[in-house]
Amino acid sequence: MRALSSLIFLSFLTLISCEKDDQPDSIQDADGHTYEVVRIGNDEWMASNLRVSKFTNGDPIPLETTDSLWAADSSNPARSFYASSEADAAVFGALYNRSVITDPRGVCPTGWKIPSNADWDRMLADLGGSFLAGNAIRSEENWTDPVYYGSNSSGFNAQPAGTRQSHGQFFGRGEQTAFWSTDTNILSGRQNIYYLGFSNPSPFQMTASKTEGFSIRCIRRP
Repeated sequence: MRALSSLIFLSFLTLISCEKDDQPDSIQDADGHTYEVVRIGNDEWMASNLRVSKFTNGDPIPLETTDSLWAADSSNPARSFYASSEADAAVFGALYNRSVITDPRGVCPTGWKIPSNADWDRMLADLGGSFLAGNAIRSEENWTDPVYYGSNSSGFNAQPAGTRQSHGQFFGRGEQTAFWSTDTNILSGRQNIYYLGFSNPSPFQMTASKTEGFSIRCIRRP
């Protein structure tokens, strides 16, 4: 009987160990940049914004620094850094246009993906709904006014990365951030995003044009 109990206990430890191994502490993108991983509900999320420079097959994602060229070309994938400076990319990540989101080559690490509306909505629900989730996912730093600092109790660490507008100009660093979804609005054909702003502390769904630039977070469902 004692031997059987020991066997059951060892099997339990093995199961726990395997489950832990399935939950990585960090992942790497195609450039070798490392991202911490946070568990929210049953999903795993990157805990910082993507800043990769190429698709998973190695093809480059063009870096576009010129406003007019960013605004003019909506058919080709493009990325940028806020105010064309990569100095703080480790904190705020890169901004990507819609063509990156829809490109079949993919930008997330193997086994990971860009989240859909359902993924975003599930995360917000897991955190108690949009109102409570806003505080839980916002970072504890870098917002223009400390009154908008979050608790980051979820570990998601949403930084006010700002956006790139359709005419190419940058807007909102310190005041807002938005994340791409893979879903499009059925009526307008515009891409969905999830927006978190200085005056809108609770994340909500919006739509965006092809040439706007937003952040990417990757998700995995173990």
